Amino acid sequence: MKRPIACLSFALLAFQSAPATGAEQWVIYKDATAAWGYNAGTLARDASGTINATYASYTVAPAELKGRAYHYIVTDVTFDCGKRTARYIKMVSLDDDAGTVDVLSPGDKIPAKPIDDAVAFDTITQMLFGMACESKIAPKGGMPAGDRTSALAKMKAPN
Repeated sequence: MKRPIACLSFALLAFQSAPATGAEQWVIYKDATAAWGYNAGTLARDASGTINATYASYTVAPAELKGRAYHYIVTDVTFDCGKRTARYIKMVSLDDDAGTVDVLSPGDKIPAKPIDDAVAFDTITQMLFGMACESKIAPKGGMPAGDRTSALAKMKAPN
């Protein structure tokens, strides 16, 4: 389930903290060919001790799924910090205008896996786990983007 994200190389060089309150607070990172971002407002534990995170990625060059081009993938994932596991809840692929191309909702059908499983989880998922569960700080260079709609538009906008 790996997705190449070219901009991660610069984003992982240094870190800064991001607030976590529950309201949408998207933070994005981008370079000339790709962008990614996460909703900092979702990185807080709920009553059960789990964390539900949402993040998105965008590539200028589209990928194809079922004969349709997509540029974005918006992912919902749940972290269990105590067990050091994660589970993808939903992945939505979107076209260049942020219209839905496909929805994959494995939810509880796929068991949680150890977060260190590099085959099961991409770099963004592992980094968000570190931020949410291990008090690691967010990459430097993030740009506040407001709500999801604004974040997707800023990801697509030229540098």
